[in-house]
Amino acid sequence: MARPREFDVQIALEKAMTLFWANGYIATTTRDIVEALGLGRQSIYNAFGDKESLFVQALERYESSILDPRFQELERNEASKQEIVRFLAFAVEFYDLQTPRKGCMIANTAVEASKHVVAAATKARFYMKRLDTSFRRAILNASERSELSKSLDITAVASSLTCTILGMAVASKAGATRRELVDMASSALGPLY
Repeated sequence: MARPREFDVQIALEKAMTLFWANGYIATTTRDIVEALGLGRQSIYNAFGDKESLFVQALERYESSILDPRFQELERNEASKQEIVRFLAFAVEFYDLQTPRKGCMIANTAVEASKHVVAAATKARFYMKRLDTSFRRAILNASERSELSKSLDITAVASSLTCTILGMAVASKAGATRRELVDMASSALGPLY
């Protein structure tokens, strides 16, 4: 008869997410995982599987707890220019207030781990597509409401905004100042004004 788990799986997953977010997939060792979760290797393996499986579950946790709430306004069908501006303003706050600066776990994964973990690469591509699609819809809505120039290249501006969000994540992790993050966001928003 199997013994019941003596730990909260969600708390352990939160700790794993924080560890991978800060250190990345490759640099995180099994020993790091054991220490961060405060569990034995076998307990971790029984609950989450191997390191790769735990990493993918940590990415899913990041998506549901960090990304989904951020996307809520931007993904509304009626989202427009105002939601784009708020999304970028929130990104500045999110990246600037991190201690230590970790950037975005999905962007970090796209840069560092996507060659090593196929499921992680898929999640990174999905995130970029999600950003681009959300920006496109909001720009199109704004254009249809005459908030923007009708001649605006929606595809190009959405791509630029997507790249800016990803760039802000990387720049933040590399130590960009708040002023630099604000400048990046302001430049990307320029075509909307």
